[in-house]
Amino acid sequence: MPPLETMDLIHRALLWTPGGFDAHGAELRNDPVEISCRWEESSNEVQRPDSSNVAVAVQVKVDMDIAEGSTMWQGTLKQWNAVQPLGADDPPLMAVTALKRTPSLCGRFTERWVTLAKRHDALPTGN
Repeated sequence: MPPLETMDLIHRALLWTPGGFDAHGAELRNDPVEISCRWEESSNEVQRPDSSNVAVAVQVKVDMDIAEGSTMWQGTLKQWNAVQPLGADDPPLMAVTALKRTPSLCGRFTERWVTLAKRHDALPTGN
C-alpha cells in the first residue's frame, strides 16, 4: 500500500523544469515529464518570501520537490501533443510560485504542495 502522503495522487500533469539560458540570455526549459499529482483549483492569494502577494489559481500535491519557476500543465503528454498549439478552452500553462513541505510526525514521509499561477507568456523552448 502506498504511503498516505501520496496515495491520493490521482491526476496527471506535465512538468517543465528550468533548463538554464542560451547564448543570448533566453530562458530554456527541459523536456516535459509526466507526473502523478492531486490538482486542486483555488482562488486565493499567498505571500511570497519577498513580501509580495501572488494570486494562486491552483494548488497541486506532488511527491517530489519542484523548483519555483518551473511550469506545469494539467494533463498527459498524449493530451499535450493533441492540443498544440493551446486553444482558449485548453488548460493554461501554470508557473510554480512556491513549494510547501510538511514532514510527517515520524519524519519518514514529507507531504509536498506547490502553488501555481497562470503564465501569461509562451513556454520557452527546450534544451
